[in-house]
Amino acid sequence: MQYFVERGLSHKETMEKIKTKYGEQAKIMTFKTVHMGGFLGFGIKEGIEMAGYVQPEPVKRKNLDLDDEKRKIIAAAGTVQKPELTLQDVMKEIQELKEKVGTAEKVITEAHPTLLKIDSLLEMNEFSRAYINFILDEIKKKFTLETLDNFDTVQRTVVDLIGGTISVNGKIEFSGRKILAVIGPTGVGKTTTIAKLAAVYGRIGEGGLKPVDVRIITADNYRIGAVNQLEVYGKIMEIPFASVDSKEEFKKRLELFGEADLILVDTSGRSPKNYASLGEMQDMLEGCRHVSGAGRLNGSSTEFHLTLSATTKTADIQEVLQQFEPFKYEAVILTKLDETMRIGNVLSALWEKKKSISYITYGQGVPSDISRATVPELLKYLDGFFVDQEHIQEKFTHN
Repeated sequence: MQYFVERGLSHKETMEKIKTKYGEQAKIMTFKTVHMGGFLGFGIKEGIEMAGYVQPEPVKRKNLDLDDEKRKIIAAAGTVQKPELTLQDVMKEIQELKEKVGTAEKVITEAHPTLLKIDSLLEMNEFSRAYINFILDEIKKKFTLETLDNFDTVQRTVVDLIGGTISVNGKIEFSGRKILAVIGPTGVGKTTTIAKLAAVYGRIGEGGLKPVDVRIITADNYRIGAVNQLEVYGKIMEIPFASVDSKEEFKKRLELFGEADLILVDTSGRSPKNYASLGEMQDMLEGCRHVSGAGRLNGSSTEFHLTLSATTKTADIQEVLQQFEPFKYEAVILTKLDETMRIGNVLSALWEKKKSISYITYGQGVPSDISRATVPELLKYLDGFFVDQEHIQEKFTHN
């Protein structure tokens, strides 16, 4: 029997290699995630390693007359005294048999076609390998080898599991005055998002509630266009607007706007790699954290929401989430969902960092293209899975 080990960057690539080299007789026993390539820790990629064997062709037996040999062996065996087995020997053999059966069952389960297909679908949706392994481990706990044959049931459970990993938190509680500062890197749509939130809360009323008294402050004086854009939106919606360029001016403006129910703060886009620039912005925005204890803003509370584009590359998502961590942001606003087909990389990163999504945006329309994040809405972006909307709505109504 011939054994083999093959590697590739994906399940599909590895399977094609095996099929080309060994043909249809190849049987997969195990597969696992491995690191491939790279030099001195750089350029390393995740791949798949599969191990198995090639089923040998049946060999035609020669027509030999073995009756005499059989009789000799049987006669000899009769003269040999069989050793007596102790209870300890029996228990040892039973334990060894259990281990062999368990190992065989594990190998068969991991190579089950349903699990391989689920793995491929999750990979296609750009979920991280850590996230995929988590989902597969949960499926192995919930299904036996026999029930894994029902792909539709497994798929439905996978969608439920994905939904269970998504944390949403978009409702702003107005127990007192609220300051909401929107932060994030350049080009993710912060200014347009501020305008949308101002329209939703100040003119339409969020979630069927009556509109509240809103003010807008921008600290983004690096882009004149952004200031002008918000000023125009403010005039159209009849919402007071102010631009500030220093920490002291920012504190004064917060105090002047102290009678408002909601103060929305727009910030300049900063590169996650520019630590000095991030530090300057954090220093200015600290006024939001500490202004609530005195004056007209007494009783106010502050929230920081990180704006993240759904089109951001996987490696960049991790860096953005990490570098803006000093701001202690409460949630993430996911923008530009209209510009991508898959969001598995974003959902994976937020799951790993234990971050919630507050709002999602999907276009330039103000205020039409923004809504509170919900699990059913985000699950619509799964590609290749059948999502039972009625079931999902019922299961995640609390979101």
